[in-house]
Amino acid sequence: MPPGLPTSSMATRMRASGKATGAGEAASEDLKKRRRLLEEGDALYQGGRAGDAAKLLGECLSLFAQDERSTQPYGEYCQLFASALAESGQLRLAKLFFNSALEAYRARGLERAVALTHFNLGNVARYANSRQACFDHYSRSLEVARRLGEHDVVARALLALASFFFGLGVPAKARTYLERFEAMGESARSNPELRWSYLFQRAKMDEAEGAIERAVARFEEALVVAQQMKNASYVSETEGSLGLLATRSPAPLRRIDLLERAYEFSKSQSSPDHDENCFPLAEALAEAGEIGLADERYRECLGEIAKRRTQLDHAQRYHVMEQAAPMVQRYVQRLLAWDRKADAFTVSEQAQARAILDLMFRHQIKRQGGRTIFSAPAGRLMLASPALEETLEDLAHHDTHLLKFFFAQGQLCAWFLTPEGLFEGWDATAAGELLEETVGLLLEINRGLENLQDVDAAALEESWAALRENLPRLYSALLPEKVRQHLATHRGRPCWRSLLPCR
Repeated sequence: MPPGLPTSSMATRMRASGKATGAGEAASEDLKKRRRLLEEGDALYQGGRAGDAAKLLGECLSLFAQDERSTQPYGEYCQLFASALAESGQLRLAKLFFNSALEAYRARGLERAVALTHFNLGNVARYANSRQACFDHYSRSLEVARRLGEHDVVARALLALASFFFGLGVPAKARTYLERFEAMGESARSNPELRWSYLFQRAKMDEAEGAIERAVARFEEALVVAQQMKNASYVSETEGSLGLLATRSPAPLRRIDLLERAYEFSKSQSSPDHDENCFPLAEALAEAGEIGLADERYRECLGEIAKRRTQLDHAQRYHVMEQAAPMVQRYVQRLLAWDRKADAFTVSEQAQARAILDLMFRHQIKRQGGRTIFSAPAGRLMLASPALEETLEDLAHHDTHLLKFFFAQGQLCAWFLTPEGLFEGWDATAAGELLEETVGLLLEINRGLENLQDVDAAALEESWAALRENLPRLYSALLPEKVRQHLATHRGRPCWRSLLPCR
């Protein structure tokens, strides 16, 4: 589930669903097996082991007859199975089964169940980075629950919307939903899941306000609640958040210990947010000087991002890459600091227009230009990121020079590749101010040329003069002497490539 959210309480009703078809069928071996699988799957899910639950519950599907597919027990099965699928990273299947549950509940007029299913569909949309769909489902859940007077579902929806706006980086909006939850009174926090979620969201608010000690205290209180519930998922989430806050703690070993436990759990359950546990562990290991292990975790993080992208379409992939950009940028910086310029180049390619390339080549496999194609878990064909060797081969084939710039959290990284195989990499950050000034002049000139009737001719000429003066200085500042000398003495087509930081 998205960080700090309680699961749908619908799962707790699954224990009865195997008994709803009548005593006459109780002796059926299939029904016995179904009841057993549902109870065991529910227990695993309630214990926070969604990946294990999903594997077990998948065996139940064939045990429901076709004429049962619009019944309440089938809807409850779909709800539980979909929840386990979503929290173990199988988003497409999760959405399919949640929608099946929605159909069954609507057919039976079970509006409370409809509200809970919208809540869970909001979680799936959030995992898939479908922000509007996420907000719409949470809002729909809140609307239906308020109309029915289902206060526990209202509480879940309010906490979900608070978490949603924390994820968007809008704590002021998150606060309004937290305050609405608090206005429901202490009774709203009597449910352990809701209490844990509230403490988690409150800690996030304290963190956003800079009250780190108070945030740590709330996370530690939430951890106690999670441990009392014996929910491994809640424990892992809370420990991971404590590990992130421990950057200001004088006990770095405790920080790595917390982050490792969160990492190991999310990996064991194939969690769709495993990269968010993997990355802070990589950072902590790098800062502790464990370069080999840090490198493994950074690469695993990139692999998790790529795996998540294979399940998404269109704008969802762009949102994933927007989320992934800071991780990739940080890894590139680490690689450059470790004097691994070639590896830094390859990693930067993994963040550069990945979604565009996927769309370009998805239906044109024969035109992939020698690039590696792999089959994703969902069965679709995907284009792999180019390795340095493949890039050099392509430059030689097309007699092209590649000059690449990559913005990584305030650092301007640069690489130069030639058809002959020359490879240079350097830090061009010192040219950043001059580059920004030159781009500003270009924008001023462009605006002037678009509005020739109203243009101030003297101001435009002044901008042109400043640009002519800036360009040679920028050329020298951006490019080292070896690269400038090569450009002055060789021929070949230039190819510029840049990646601006996502905002």
